[in-house]
Amino acid sequence: MKFISAFLLLIATFIGLGCAENSKKIDLIHLHEANTFADQKSVFYSNDNLFDKDISTLLKTRIKLPAKIKIAIIKLQPKVEDSNYRNYRMAKDPAVQALNDTSPYLQDLLTGGQISAVLVPESLVPAKADIKWIRNLGATMQAHLVLVVDSRNDRYEDMQVIKKGIAMSVSSADTYLIDTLSGAILSAKTYTKDAFTKKEETDYDTYRTLDRARVTSEQKIFKNLASDVYDSIETIRK
Repeated sequence: MKFISAFLLLIATFIGLGCAENSKKIDLIHLHEANTFADQKSVFYSNDNLFDKDISTLLKTRIKLPAKIKIAIIKLQPKVEDSNYRNYRMAKDPAVQALNDTSPYLQDLLTGGQISAVLVPESLVPAKADIKWIRNLGATMQAHLVLVVDSRNDRYEDMQVIKKGIAMSVSSADTYLIDTLSGAILSAKTYTKDAFTKKEETDYDTYRTLDRARVTSEQKIFKNLASDVYDSIETIRK
């Protein structure tokens, strides 16, 4: 009986040491984060919920923009499912992906006058981009504002390509314009546009026709988006 008690005590001791060791590791991780994010005055210093005083700071913050504005564009990549051949093909074929990349088109729409736009490289964008990451990317790109675009192709029809040589695409995009310095979201909108394209001789398959339809519908969204971004900037400056 004494042997069993001693054995249980020994196990409890090892468990206690293990828990203490884990606690130390957690503390070390927390300390590492504190050293990494030196700006402890930021309301986004931690991943915890904002305190009342932090919310009050954001609500009272008045956004001030310089005469010349730089906008960093973060275009989130759509989730790719192997069962969806079209999306799988776009992700695995660099040539197809390049043909479908509408990011430069949005960059050109936003660049002009006192505004310049720069694309954040895909390799720098994390799988889950929270406010902290967005601010860090904006600061890294030396941009005053960050425009986050989460676009998707909601629906497309390919039967019309076979019958009448016409493809239809419906694209949507959730967009967020964020102030790099404060982290405040200046505007958030959702857009939906459709487009119809005719099959061309250069379309080697139905998917190519559908790809062009998707590009057209997304470019329609970006035209509206660019106009709204300009309006948001003018509203802030008033």
